[in-house]
Amino acid sequence: MSDAFAEFISRENLCSPTDSVLLAVSGGPDSVLLAHLFAESGYRIGIAHCNYQLRGDDSAADEDFVRQLASNMGVPFFGVSFDTRKLVAGSGKSVQEAARDLRYEWLESIRLREGYDLIATGHHLNDSIETLLFNFAKGCGIRGLHGILPKRGHLIRPLLFAAKDQILGYLEGKEIPYRLDRSNEEEYYDRNKLRLGVIPVLQSINPDFEAGAGDTIQRIREAERFYEFGIGEWVSHVTTLQKGQLVISWEELQKSPAPPTLLFEILSPFGFRFGQFQSLLQQKELRPGRRWYSPPIACSATGKSSCWRL
Repeated sequence: MSDAFAEFISRENLCSPTDSVLLAVSGGPDSVLLAHLFAESGYRIGIAHCNYQLRGDDSAADEDFVRQLASNMGVPFFGVSFDTRKLVAGSGKSVQEAARDLRYEWLESIRLREGYDLIATGHHLNDSIETLLFNFAKGCGIRGLHGILPKRGHLIRPLLFAAKDQILGYLEGKEIPYRLDRSNEEEYYDRNKLRLGVIPVLQSINPDFEAGAGDTIQRIREAERFYEFGIGEWVSHVTTLQKGQLVISWEELQKSPAPPTLLFEILSPFGFRFGQFQSLLQQKELRPGRRWYSPPIACSATGKSSCWRL
């Protein structure tokens, strides 16, 4: 596991031995393994734990466990408690969404305050597969199919190479203790429905489902790089900026391999919705010079609408 961990970090260029890393540790098997692997690899680390106060005594026990883990390793411990249900009320977010946002905002504040180079989480291969399936079920483009990315800004996920069974097997073989979150077995949450209901069916079709899905995710990520390159080439070919207005050549747009996708990529950053221009592409005749305006939120700097025309 240690060799695979080091190889994945090197291949994905996640961090260097001189980097200091703040580890998000819940107490579950994934983040506990993350802490042990980083500690064994000689990185300067700190351990951070969020108590969401959602599971009563279990939440308090998780915090105590992680605090003791940090003490045993001789590394700094950072903890925070959130009244998550109170913070969720009226926010329009689910409990899981709110907890995620609270966690990442707090982790980044600790990273900046304490001078850590990076934040690492214990997301693993099965988490990435669940993300792919979740996005696919909801409807998404190619970016929704690449699973969880190994690195985004200061955030790294060094365990994406490992399946859940591998993680549990390693910890049990080394007799490394960890905590279990019983809410992961409740089918109330959408991701748990995938984990408990959908993925076992896929495993019955292909016993090596995780490994195959991992390879597919890697190929999708590589295909996405070609996609981004091609989109960039076509965007520069079909658009010009004239007096602050984005002008799209209808003629050249129609020559592209996929006009709806190209138009979506050009306009979605300005706040336009897919339906606004999907119907436009179906029109056989268009009046030259016609303008379309985006919502004011599209330009955060000025608060004004963006404009584009054909």
